[in-house]
Amino acid sequence: MAGFEELLARFERHISILGRSPRTFDNYSRHVASMALHFQCLPTELDPEQVKDYLYLLQQRSKTPSQTYFKHTVYGLRFLLKTEGLPYEYLHLPSIPKSTKLPLRRSDGDPEPGGDLVDAEECPTSQAPDSDRPLVRVRAALHGGA
Repeated sequence: MAGFEELLARFERHISILGRSPRTFDNYSRHVASMALHFQCLPTELDPEQVKDYLYLLQQRSKTPSQTYFKHTVYGLRFLLKTEGLPYEYLHLPSIPKSTKLPLRRSDGDPEPGGDLVDAEECPTSQAPDSDRPLVRVRAALHGGA
């Protein structure tokens, strides 16, 4: 597709200058490229309704509640717009709310299966060694398991 290689080169340069990892570029460019292939044009040439239709399609295809593919597509498009000097409003990208829910940990502190999961707010606390603040140990579940 005409112009995509140059667009991707600018995108990679911009992400690198901002100090992001090569994996960030790999992930974002993969999602942006998928969208470009879907419409057979550069993402910056799309109108907002096409973007909404595509994002809706991604949500409908997702079988997981995290919607990682959807989020990476939106974040990739945001970086791409920034690279091209375009405002986020150019494609009417949705905001993605940040989760403020604390992760769960096993009540017995054991990383092996068998302990009951409890909210971090319910975990026993101890004193932080360098202050008067209480210390709560929170462990995130591996691979999104609960």
